[in-house]
Order: sequence, then structure tokens, then C-alpha cells
Amino acid sequence: MPDVATVTERLSQQARYARSQIQETIQCDNPAQFAVSVETWRNDVGQQYATITIHYIAENFVLKKYRLDSIQAEDETVEVQIRNILDAYNLGQPKCITVEPCHEHCYTTSDSILCSVALLNGVASSVFESEADYLPAKLFLSCNIILAHAQNSERAIKYRSYLPSYEKRSDWASKCQFLSAVANAWDTLLGISGEVDGLPTLMLEVDVTQLRCVISVLQPFQDALGLLSIQNEPTLHFVVPIVRKLETHLQPSSDDNDDIKHIKSQLLNHFMKVKDKLLSKMACCALFFDPSKKSLRITDDNDREIARDTIFTEMRLIDSELCLEMPLEKIKKFDLEEFSDFDHTFKDPVTAEFERYIYFQISQQGEGLTTSVLEWWKNNKINFPRLAQLAHAYLAIPTIANPSAYGESILERRRFLDSESTSDILILNASAHIGGS
Repeated sequence: MPDVATVTERLSQQARYARSQIQETIQCDNPAQFAVSVETWRNDVGQQYATITIHYIAENFVLKKYRLDSIQAEDETVEVQIRNILDAYNLGQPKCITVEPCHEHCYTTSDSILCSVALLNGVASSVFESEADYLPAKLFLSCNIILAHAQNSERAIKYRSYLPSYEKRSDWASKCQFLSAVANAWDTLLGISGEVDGLPTLMLEVDVTQLRCVISVLQPFQDALGLLSIQNEPTLHFVVPIVRKLETHLQPSSDDNDDIKHIKSQLLNHFMKVKDKLLSKMACCALFFDPSKKSLRITDDNDREIARDTIFTEMRLIDSELCLEMPLEKIKKFDLEEFSDFDHTFKDPVTAEFERYIYFQISQQGEGLTTSVLEWWKNNKINFPRLAQLAHAYLAIPTIANPSAYGESILERRRFLDSESTSDILILNASAHIGGS
């Protein structure tokens, strides 16, 4: 059995190697622009850690991400330590930092946004955090009792495989999935109710129509979070359309009963508190790089103007030597009759490219919904060289921090480790969970 010093040294060597491999890969890709996400969390004894992940789009328009390091940090030191980690990897200033809402106060930079997934989770969870007699919480409790009663009955043991699994659920999404599973199994429960003492009485306490209405109210939140949690594809450009869709969904309908109206009202109240944070300038700019939404019609006039001005200004900052204007005859996929004199309207090549993108009709391509955003930019970067560079920056910005399952490696028995050993354990555990896409 090696002594503590030997184990510590081996741990340090392995962690240095893991960091060097990550650094070598990033340097090889040499991303001109990148984003960072920071997940701050506490272990089971209350010690706080931050995990820093880099996100960027490689030259071939593939989205990549690597965890740079995990550190023990307090709120007032997180921003400084992020800068130190980026310096250690020879990285410059990130385009944006995605942080969790509970640690918003830790970041002074204007180029930070709040995790959209966390914000929407906070809205949806509000319906289960209310008083016990509130409908969603009441339905969840009643369905748990019904299921436990059915599963624990020996007389109905042959039906257990047809019923949802009974286990502890804490977050709202798993509770909603549970309610959905119970609703789907309702006919099965009715079928066995005569064989289980007390089950018919318990089921009479639940209005299955109301149960399905509650699920229908919450389902769009589940769909939105599923979309924003997609791996290996950009997600920030989804935020504005999702916000608009949810806001419309939460408006009361003449078909809603009082309970559903109350649920929608509570959700809408929480939603409006975070709406402006969701509709960040970064999210509006990212939407511009979705070719099917580049008109920004679903944004407010002011947001649309700010996004366009921001992108146009950044286009001017791009080194012209790296973005040589393509001759008109080499611009692909345009109707040359329609665009033959287009570039001559503008003496400024930046303005020409910007307007060319604005007026370009996606329907001419037969692409749009059938082509991923990254694939579209890969195929059209020759037509919009400056905008393609900016697409690398905005489409790499994440809407979610990475799962903290790796934090389980810091258990109570390890709470006396020094900060360096703790960081080494976390980076090795992280490197086993995630890598480039």
C-alpha cells in the first residue's frame, strides 16, 4: 500500500497529464472565439466548488466542449479563479460566460448570461413548491398513495410490471413524468382496482381529467428544457422562440377551469420575473444566426435593433485580410438575376454581406428546418465569411451548465483534502465524463 505522499504525487501527475491533453487539443483547434459555462455547487458537507467548461465551434463547424478544471471557491473569488484557469490554458477573453442564477452576483462582467435551463426550471418547479392543497402538489401526493397501494398489494402482484416504478422524486420534471406515467396507466389501475382493497376509494379522489390538464400545462416546459439540453448542437438560438411560445401557452383560455387558470397564473407570474433575463442580448444575437429566424420578427423592436447593430459592429472589427470579399460569380446558391446588381448597391463590403444575408430567402435552398444550424453555416460560410466567423462565437454559447454527478467524488470522508488534491480528483473525474463532441 503506497503512502499518502506517493498517492498524492501520482494523483497530481495524472491530473497534470489530463490538463495537458485538454490544452493540446484546444490549441490544435485554435478557436478564435469561445464561451465558458460555470457550474457552482456544494458537496454534502457544504464546501463550494466551481467547474469551468469551455465551449467552442471548431473550424469544421463541430461544437466542442471540455472541462478545464474544478476548483474549491467562494463567491467572491470565482471570477478571479476563472481568469486564472483561462490564463493557464493560454486562452483569452471568452465571448460569454453562462452562470447559474443563484450566483449571478458573483460576476461583474457584462458578457455573462444566466443559465436558461435553470431559469425555466425555477418557473416550472413553483407549482410543486406551493401549499399542500394546491392542485399539482395534491395530485402528486394522491398518485403516489394510489401507486404505492397498488404495488404493495399481493393480490395485484401480477400487474406490477404494467405500472410506473415507485421511487423518490424531488425535481419537478421527474414529478411531472411520474404524473404522466400514472395517467397513461390509469386504465390499468381501473382494471385492477377491484382486486386491491381500498384502491377504488383512493382513485375516486383523483379527477383524471384534471390530472391530464395539469400535465398538458407543464408539458411545454418539459419540451423546452429537452430542446435546451441537447448535446453537441447549439441551443442559445432556441431561447427567444421558446420564451414567446411559453408566454402564449400560459395565457388563460376559455376552456380552462379555475384550477388550471390558477396554475397558469402562478406560472406566468414566475415566468414574467425571469423573462427579461431569458431574452438577453446574446440570445437575440444568437437567433440572428438561425437562418430561418434571421429577420428577428419575434423579438421586440428595441431588441431587434440592438442585436443587428451589435452584429454589424462586430463584422467591421473582423480583420479584412481573413475575410476577403468573394467575387460575385463565386457566391453560390443565389438567384443571380435577383442578386446580380445587389453588391453594387453598397460600396462597403461589410454592408453588402450583412444585407445579402438579411434578404437571402432560405426557401430557395430547400433547407431551413431539415438542416441543422451548424450544417447550414458550414455549407454557406463561403457566401457570408464575416458572419460565419461570428456564428462560431454566438452559436457556441451554452444555455445549460453540465451535470454535477462528478461532484459525488468529493464525499464527506474526503472533506479534509487540500484544495489542490480536490481539484485534481475533480478534473480526473470530469475528464472521464466529458470530452470534445
